[in-house]
Parts: sequence; structure tokens; C-alpha cells
Amino acid sequence: MSLSFMIGFLWNNAIISMVFLVIMLLKAALKNHTTAGFQYYIWVPFLFMSFLPFLPFTQGPFCGFPGFRSITAKAEEEADFAHAATGAAPGDWLQDFAITVQHHTVPDLHLLFTALWACGVVFMSGMFLVANHRLHQMKQDSVPCLDNEIAAIFSGCKTELKISRCISLYQSDQASTPMSFGIVHPCIILPATIRQNMSESEIRYILLHELQHYKSKDIYFNYAICLSAIIYWFNPFVWFAIKQVRIDREVACDASVLRILGETSYMAYGNTIIHFAEQYLRRAAFSLILEFTGGGSQIHRRISEIAQFKMENSKKGFRSSLAILLVFTTILSITPMTPLNVFAFGDYDDASENLNTEYEDLSSYFPNMDGSFVLYNLAADSYEIHNLKQSSKRVSPDSTVKIYSALFALEYGIISPENTKLPWDHSDYPYEEWNGDQNLDSAMRYSVTWYFQELNRRMGMEKLQDRFDQIGYGNRDLSGGINDFWAESSLKISPIEQVEQMTRFYQNDFKLDPKNVGIVKDAMLLSRSNNCMLFGKTGTGDVEGRNKNGWFVGFVETEGNTYFFATNIQNGENCSGSTAAKITLSILADKKIYRNDSLQK
Repeated sequence: MSLSFMIGFLWNNAIISMVFLVIMLLKAALKNHTTAGFQYYIWVPFLFMSFLPFLPFTQGPFCGFPGFRSITAKAEEEADFAHAATGAAPGDWLQDFAITVQHHTVPDLHLLFTALWACGVVFMSGMFLVANHRLHQMKQDSVPCLDNEIAAIFSGCKTELKISRCISLYQSDQASTPMSFGIVHPCIILPATIRQNMSESEIRYILLHELQHYKSKDIYFNYAICLSAIIYWFNPFVWFAIKQVRIDREVACDASVLRILGETSYMAYGNTIIHFAEQYLRRAAFSLILEFTGGGSQIHRRISEIAQFKMENSKKGFRSSLAILLVFTTILSITPMTPLNVFAFGDYDDASENLNTEYEDLSSYFPNMDGSFVLYNLAADSYEIHNLKQSSKRVSPDSTVKIYSALFALEYGIISPENTKLPWDHSDYPYEEWNGDQNLDSAMRYSVTWYFQELNRRMGMEKLQDRFDQIGYGNRDLSGGINDFWAESSLKISPIEQVEQMTRFYQNDFKLDPKNVGIVKDAMLLSRSNNCMLFGKTGTGDVEGRNKNGWFVGFVETEGNTYFFATNIQNGENCSGSTAAKITLSILADKKIYRNDSLQK
């Protein structure tokens, strides 16, 4: 669990708790104006909220809230400007101008929280599996119901509810109350003594109730709330909500059955519930079954609702549906539904695996470090990849993302092709080259962080998010804060994706203004040699004064072809963008793609 996700997860817990209170208030306020089904299904939005951080199409738990972004940005890291020694002379484009990120005590808390949460999840999952095993064992020990009269009543109830699927009916000495469970193979288990203790009409009530659970898909909902209990084992609001859900579920089921029965049967139906209440056994932490009866508070509520039951009119049903729709729409409106999996911080599913790809060993270029290199030959439509595993691993893009910040700023008119200048704010920055007014050429050459941060701030998070979504940049997670999302923070991208993005940028597959693409491309020009031009951008992840993540991405234009490349280095001494650039130049020279005869424009 990453730090930004952890904070988002906790933030989502706070929101869930607030939504719980709102739902309880709505239920109380609308009780006399809505149906029993509303009281039950109003929990669907709450359940959706609980799974929101884990859904594959969400950016993360409420990352769209300004409050969350500020919390994450402050806790994720505090960026201080510090000089990163590279051993290169000032003005040489091989010098990478990096800022250092200072991690304080939060990562330790992050690990502690993750460990505690994982232990709770493992424990609760164990309880879930034990409960599931016991149910399976009970089913194994049960016998098919061979009573012809009960079988006839069961068949009639299925016909009455228009259920055609095969549902097994069993009897068991272990069952003290009727129960239903199972998704793949649904079944109903009746107490072995039910024929001796219950009349045919009472048995009909029981079977209608259990079959109504199946028809309403309550079994699926029940498993979902069990999963929610596993994930949020530490949240008392979630546990209280689960208790309320189970009560509301039984009341809603009773109401559905009462709509089928005549008024003369209401009292008999309630007495049947009371009969089994005397034999009620306390459930374990997980109730994977749907029982005909329940605990004391549940019985009291159900009998009270049955005594007051009145047939619901269409207006009441319409109001209930509208209220649920409004609640659900409200939740969706405050949730950024961008196509991003919050767990997509690991490996990238190699999009080039079905293309003409050659895997090569270039480890001699990466002494005492983990390195990856990806090269795409545009004319041949082929890839050359060193270290597929690392080439597929998503890591922070660091300063390489400035290519796209510049492009987006041009698209939004923050700067223009005719005027890319931004004034210096007279702050004292660690690099002399940063202490002055900047245009796009100088900002790109010297990787002037304040220049691109200012562009991002002027665009705003919403516009930035739209553009990163549009081009499909890595995991598209900007939750690290508008100033720092790219610097060893939330945004991640793999070397293979870097090459894919650079190719799409070059060919303008993004369908942006060609003039803007040309301006950024010109700013990326590093050197010319023998009718070839080298374009690129370095990036360095500097954490607490140590270069831990070095990038060099770009392309080479030759007379008849264009080659796109991305080099990433980690876990070694001085893993900077400058080092990555030197390694890249060596590889390109040996491949006779580009020889570094000049390092100046």
C-alpha cells in the first residue's frame, strides 16, 4: 500500500463515516414516506463507497478533494531545494538540475499502518474462511428434503415468485432455524423437525421468505458486506452499518412476502418468526447465511413493522427510487471517476509484447546498478529491450514529465509559442541558472522546477488531470499534490510507457495543436551530429540527498528514420539523469544510431 493510497484510504474512512451518519438521518426523516425496500437499498451507495478505493476505474479515494490533495502533498513529502552534485560543468546539458525530496517520519507510520491493517485483514479473512467451511460442512451433513408435501409447497412458492433456477432444499439436525446461502449452488436448509413443529401454512411463509432473499439477490449483498467487514475491520461505523443492513434486509424481505400474503395472514406470519426466535443461536462474526430469524433487536423491529404494515402505493415506491438515485448521484458527483487503478504502481502490462521485439543483454552498460533500456525503431516498427522486468516497472517520472507540463500549458494558453517567458520571483534557488526569468528553452535545458510548477499551478489540478487522462500517462495519479506529484510521489510510469508516450508525442497522436508540439520538440533539442539530431529530457529522483532514480528519455532523428528511447537506472551510486544520459549515449553510439560529436545546440 503506497503512502498516498494509505492517506486516501484513511480519508475515505472518514468520508464513509460521514455518509453513514447522513444515511441514518435520511432513513429516519423519510421513514414514513418511503418503502421498506428504500430503508434497505439506501445502503447500496454506502457499500459502493467502501469499495471505492479498490475499484479499477477510480483515481483513488477522493483524490479530487482539495483537502485530500493538500493532506497527501504535505504527508507524502516536503520538497526542499538542494544542490545535487553531478560532476558536470554548468551549462552542459548532461548536468541534471534536481531537487531533493526529504522523507520524514511518515513512511515509518505508513509501514506500521499497513502492517496492522494487513494483520487485521488476514485475521478477518481467516474467520470468513472458517465460517464458509462450517457452512460447507453443514451442507455436506444435510440430507435432501424427501417430504413430498414440503416439496410441493416449495415448488408452489417458486412458481408464485417466478423463480425458475434450481435451488436445492435440504434438512439438517444442525439447523435451528431455516437458512439460505450459496451463490453458485444456492440452497435452503430447514430444521429436521420442521414438519413436526410447523403447519403447512407456516412452512409456506418460511419458504416464501427464503426464496424472496434469493430473488432479491440478498445473498450477493450479504457476501459484499462480509468483504466490507474484512477491509474495514477497524471502523466501528462500518460494523454498525452492517448490523443495520442485516435488520433492514429482513424487514424488506418481510414486506415483500406480506405483499403476497393476505391481511389475514400477517399475524400468523409474525408468530412464525417469534416461534423460531426462541431457538435462535448467536451468529459468529461472519453471517454468510440468510436466516429466517435473528437477534432480539431484529425480531422486535420485524414484528413492529409487520404489525404496522400497509400495502405501499406507487407514489411511495417512486419517491423511494428517486431518493436512492439522488444519494447515489451525489456520491458519484464528489468522486473523481478517472480510469485509473490505484494499485497500478507496480508493473505495466507490456503493450509491445505482440510486436516485433528483441530482448537483449546490455548489463555491461549498467555497472553496479539496476538499469533498463528501451529503444523503438519507427521505420521497422520494432523494439529492443534490456531488462524487461524493470522496463515494465512503473516509477516516478521526475523531471521527464516537464515535457508534458509544457505541452499542456501551451494547449491551455498559459504560455504561447510567441511568448513562453515567466518572471523570476527573486527566490534564492540552489542553481544559479534558476535565478532569473525563464523561457521554455532555458527552463527545459536547466530543468527549472519552479517554472514548470508555476505552469501546473496556473493550469490547476482539474485541467492537468484531464490532460494526463487524455494521453494515458502511466498510472495518471496526481494525488501527490500539484507541485510534487511527479517527484518521487504518486505519478508513476514505466520505461516502455515512456517510449510509447514519446512516440505518440512525436507523431501527435494526441491530436493537439501541431505548432505547440513543435515548440516543445524544439525545446528538447540537445545536440546535432552528422545530420542527426538528439532530443531528450533527463530526470533525477533525489531523496534526502541521494540520487535513487535516473531517467533519460527522448528520440534521435536521422535522415531516414527516428529512434525513440528511454533509460532508467536505480539502486546504485549516483543514479541521476546525467548518468542515465551518458549510458544512453554510449548505447546509441555502439548501435551506430547517434555518436556524440557535440553536446551543444
